[in-house]
Amino acid sequence: MSLLSINRSTVLLLADAIHTRTHISGQAPQRHTHAWSEDVSVSLQEVLDRTQEIAAGVHWQTLQVLIADHHVHYSVVPAVDVALTPNEQLAYTQAFMVQTWGESAQTWPFRLLRFPAAQANLLATMPQLTAAVLQSTPSTLKGLRKMLFQPSAKPYASALLALAPRPDHAVILVPEHQVIRLFVFNQGDCVHVSSTRLEVSQLASLLPWIKREQALHGASQSPCQVLVEPSRHTLIQALKAWQATTGPALPLQIVYPRDVLFDWSAS
Repeated sequence: MSLLSINRSTVLLLADAIHTRTHISGQAPQRHTHAWSEDVSVSLQEVLDRTQEIAAGVHWQTLQVLIADHHVHYSVVPAVDVALTPNEQLAYTQAFMVQTWGESAQTWPFRLLRFPAAQANLLATMPQLTAAVLQSTPSTLKGLRKMLFQPSAKPYASALLALAPRPDHAVILVPEHQVIRLFVFNQGDCVHVSSTRLEVSQLASLLPWIKREQALHGASQSPCQVLVEPSRHTLIQALKAWQATTGPALPLQIVYPRDVLFDWSAS
């Protein structure tokens, strides 16, 4: 089935707004931007309600929530030498989260992205959303539990990584909106992840941070890629201008995912 014939909606939660893209078969795509309040759960519920109003009576084949910027924390969880049952993996991951972020982290929802070498897993947690959910009323929780914490909910950067080929050894930068992620891969495994603020007009200021992360994690000779969606035209122009100035100090390669995760046009 062609994507053009699928009724689908994608919600992208960023630091300063919530963006929606709604595609209904036979209609032009609809784009909306919503401000969000301090109560993230209420803001998301309002957006999802609005989406349902736009497409009253439509049967959804795809409804996806993508989470980015400061709403997501990343870390690397070392793999263990023995096979774990799903319950054991859950307990092990939660123990790691508590050790890393404290007791409150035990209740955070998380995603694990596994890699072929299986020596480590990339962990993405969503603590701010959890805090909002725990303080919400049952009526607010209803829509969130149905849509936000089902498999359709994905941290943006790790979901984009899953759509891109990776060298066994690489440093991969994933720009979100106000945050840029740096992933270090060694022998196919993600061995380190770091984040810093993203200012599109000041990309050159990222160079010391990138070089430091490369040196600290034995990746100075690894290729450096920027993984970005092709609909981010302004960012890509800025990246190409920066790429032309880095030279041998940081050979940059701009790469694109094999499929569209979110249409950033007009975001």
